Amino acid sequence: DSVTARALKTEEYRSTQEPYYAAQGGEIALFEAAFANRLPVHAGKLIVAGIDPRIACRSAIAEALTDDAEMLAAVNELGASLF
Repeated sequence: DSVTARALKTEEYRSTQEPYYAAQGGEIALFEAAFANRLPVHAGKLIVAGIDPRIACRSAIAEALTDDAEMLAAVNELGASLF
C-alpha cells in the first residue's frame, strides 16, 4: 500500500555514519543541560497527566532551557516534529 511505499523510501535518508546530527548553534549544550536536569522526565509526567505533548515539551523543556527567541523557536520546532 502507499503507507508501506512511503515508509520504505525513508531508508535512503537514514544516517548511517556519525555524526548523525549536524549542530547549527548551541543546541547541543541545551540538550545536554535538559538531560542532566531530567527535563524530558518532567515533560513525560505532564504528558501522562493528559497535557498535549507539544505543550508539555514547550513547558518542561524549551522554556526551562532558554529565553533566547531563536533558540526557543528551534527547540519548540524539534518538539513539534516529534509529536
